[in-house]
Amino acid sequence: MPATVKLSAIVDALDMIMEEWSTYLDKRTGEVHSLPDEAFQCVENAQDAEEEPSRAYADWEREDIDRARDILDNDDQYVALPDKFEIHEWAIMAEFSQRYPDDAISNELSRVIRGSGAFATSRTRSIAWGSSTNGIGSATRRSNKSPSIGAKPTV
Repeated sequence: MPATVKLSAIVDALDMIMEEWSTYLDKRTGEVHSLPDEAFQCVENAQDAEEEPSRAYADWEREDIDRARDILDNDDQYVALPDKFEIHEWAIMAEFSQRYPDDAISNELSRVIRGSGAFATSRTRSIAWGSSTNGIGSATRRSNKSPSIGAKPTV
């Protein structure tokens, strides 16, 4: 049976992307792990020297090194999440705008994503129309108020 993956865990990981860190989804458990690139370098250097990589490190560092070793040894069990250079916010908004089922709203969203303040303007407009860009194509509320965090979508 496949593991359950929480979308919020992936979204949180993507929101927290840092340079010199890598993020992976464990297909066995559904957990998301973010690790410093140093942990992978430590494992690779230890393999070259044929030694135990985590011996001289603090507990929290050993956990990262052990996880990095597992990722390297079982790469078919992990999915690498995109880094900050692979996520193109404007392209995501443009695709959402083009795919929106209501042509009038689709055209307006396509128009407002151009120019300064595009991100805030498109989000404000989509919420006013009853759709949140947080859940592509899903309705959240039919009002001009921003949906509260954790609010269940209503249709």
